[in-house]
Amino acid sequence: MFNFLNTPISLPPSLQMLGDTPLKSALLTVVVWVVAASLLYLVVFILAGRLARRTATEVDDVLLRASRLPVLLIALLLGLRDAVDLFRMQAGSVVALEGWLDVGVIVVVAYWVWRVFRDIVLYYGEEYVERTESSLDDILLPATQQFAPLVIVGIALAMILDRLGFDPAGILVAIGGLTFIAALAFQDSLSNIFSGLSMLVDTPFRYGDLILLDDDLYVIQRIGLRVTELYNADRHLIVLMPNSKMANERLTNITRPTAALMIPVTLRTTFDADPRVVIETLQAVANGHPNVLGHTMTKVEAMTACAERLIAAGQLEEAACLVRETARMVVEGGVNSQLEALTEHLDRLAATIESMESGGLDADERQRIQAALDEVARHIHSVKQTITLWLLLLRHVNADVAEEVGPTLDEMQAFTDRYQSECEALLQAGQVTLLGEMPIRRKETVTEARAMDSLVRRRGLLPFDNGFPDLDEHADFVDIVKTWNKRLARLDGLYHALARAFKDGEERRLDDMARSLRDYVYTGLKETTPEWKYPQVNLTSFEAGLTFTLEAFVDDVRREHYERHERVETELRRDIVAQLRDKDVQFSSLPRLTLPGT
Repeated sequence: MFNFLNTPISLPPSLQMLGDTPLKSALLTVVVWVVAASLLYLVVFILAGRLARRTATEVDDVLLRASRLPVLLIALLLGLRDAVDLFRMQAGSVVALEGWLDVGVIVVVAYWVWRVFRDIVLYYGEEYVERTESSLDDILLPATQQFAPLVIVGIALAMILDRLGFDPAGILVAIGGLTFIAALAFQDSLSNIFSGLSMLVDTPFRYGDLILLDDDLYVIQRIGLRVTELYNADRHLIVLMPNSKMANERLTNITRPTAALMIPVTLRTTFDADPRVVIETLQAVANGHPNVLGHTMTKVEAMTACAERLIAAGQLEEAACLVRETARMVVEGGVNSQLEALTEHLDRLAATIESMESGGLDADERQRIQAALDEVARHIHSVKQTITLWLLLLRHVNADVAEEVGPTLDEMQAFTDRYQSECEALLQAGQVTLLGEMPIRRKETVTEARAMDSLVRRRGLLPFDNGFPDLDEHADFVDIVKTWNKRLARLDGLYHALARAFKDGEERRLDDMARSLRDYVYTGLKETTPEWKYPQVNLTSFEAGLTFTLEAFVDDVRREHYERHERVETELRRDIVAQLRDKDVQFSSLPRLTLPGT
């Protein structure tokens, strides 16, 4: 006789001698389990492993790799338990030994569950988070990562205590007492933990957001159970702040709703300065800067005039860069116009569907809606092409020019026009992968790497530039490409969901889905700069002179290693001083500050 899965199995009469004593039965049980484990290993981990390596997904390979050792250990422990059951020891000793073997099985199963959860759920969950723009999964995944081990260990510990015969009521009383003592001893740590939980549930920011704290600029790196990890962008330091302090601080999130930061520039002139001249000069300087938000055509005119002044002053490199920025600005204006047209088309589509759906859609109505959906698809394809062209022109701004450009404005514009024409030809020929059509994965295949290279590196653009001057600018541009690819992929996904719903006959949801797509185009994809973000100049004081304040919004302050706003502010001050001096505007010195007691 031998035991298998706690089931006694009798041997044929001819093999009775193999298990006629308790010791022989126990040894035979162990041998049977070893044979069964060997067969399981051969079938599952060798033969099935070879098949798993041929599949496109890695989940089956990871599952087999994570299960190999735990399954063998569980088989060994179960075999020993069955052997002990047959070995006629004293009842108390047998029960105790069986209990500890069961504890071993529970521990191994808990370890197995954690390995599978970590290597599959969390790993591919991070990949899913990278593909989405929702902040909810950015919060839930780290929270799950922190609490999952506690839950698994807690369940395993409860099962172990139950198997060892401990009284649940006594355990609960002991846990309650220990919890009260721990709450007194670790009240600061618990305060941090609960503050961290509150920030995860009702978060005022998400990972990667920029916040102002004590006049310093910080990047949210991680929200832990006890501390929040911050990156100080001004001093380039990692700061670990207790969650209880973080929850009570006055935070300014400058990433939401957009990553544009308003910088005030204040100056004081003498009383004889013409306020109109000063205001027009400040607005012209702000509009002439490529990284200050404003009306597209107004900025194009101001940037062209600024390039002419730079050429006259002999600053040819800065002028050529500004000409390239102007071309990018024109294309960005085209993107905004296309998005406005797409938004209006989706508005009309939603209204049309709502008027038709009440009585059900007939064949003619379905044909009209299908034509409207096809038009949406053409709009989206055009948007993806124009945004890809815009990214290529942004690349042209930051890359090193490969050849000497002429010293006149016309020659500079001609060089940039040739580059733009080449980019448009590459897009038409399909030699550049459109944004929104590049796969979003953590590990790139060769094909996907080539798709990225068609935008980032020099393929097809060798006559114009030598690539990025340093690794920081290269990494910054790659990050921009990935961000826009993710946004346009979401746009594509929302459209395909709408088209699928129409094809499947879900007529009652079509107008809502069209409006959801419209809302994403209007607010989630790219914000069209509102008028209140245009440069504004205010005359704020008459004390000791005329005091003017320029309020200008700097676009995406996350770029340039979070130092863009400082560079832009410095350049604005420099250009304001130069132009006002050219116009004979005199500056007034600021009044001396008098400290109390002096």
